[in-house]
Amino acid sequence: MTENKCRVLTSASVKQLFATMAQMYDTEIADKSDSKEMRLVAKFLEAIGIMDAKDFLTKFATTIDHKLYLPFTPGSDKVPLLAQVMTCAHEHQHVVVMEDEGYAGYHLNYVASPSMRAMYESRCYVASAEVCWWRMKMLHGEGTLPDINLAKTLKAYGCDAKASAPAVKSYTKACKVIQKGGVGCQAAQDVITFFGWMGCKK
Repeated sequence: MTENKCRVLTSASVKQLFATMAQMYDTEIADKSDSKEMRLVAKFLEAIGIMDAKDFLTKFATTIDHKLYLPFTPGSDKVPLLAQVMTCAHEHQHVVVMEDEGYAGYHLNYVASPSMRAMYESRCYVASAEVCWWRMKMLHGEGTLPDINLAKTLKAYGCDAKASAPAVKSYTKACKVIQKGGVGCQAAQDVITFFGWMGCKK
């Protein structure tokens, strides 16, 4: 897009973003709270010590193959719009990583290995940070991420400090690139392009 032609961040544009990304990535959006499958996953994750079941269902989006389970409706006024946009990038970056890693291997690693789970999540939090940077010129906007401290955030995924250390190191390195204008995540690039944030004045 040309300068000054960026899309305004509104409920309607966020809805359109999710629809556009779903078409591009062949993904399906589902309501997490209405999913029997997600309730079973929540019980399983709690049983093996990865995450509290209630937190899983109400605070985190989840992507399995090409289906995105969201704890909010795109465009909702109950969740900050930028947070929704960052979630869109984050979850679609999971799709990119799954395709790169292979779906079976990805899901096995995610469940069985805290260090791999931390690395996968950090790669997708990079996508979130890239989107936030190009919108606000900061890595984390108010109300967008649980905490600027990724190690603390990853604890919610059942990753202790040892498991998280390589992922945090990788994320910290990526943030330095982001602050220089770099965008390394495909999903973030697509979101930024959708809004035209690289070529407009906000």
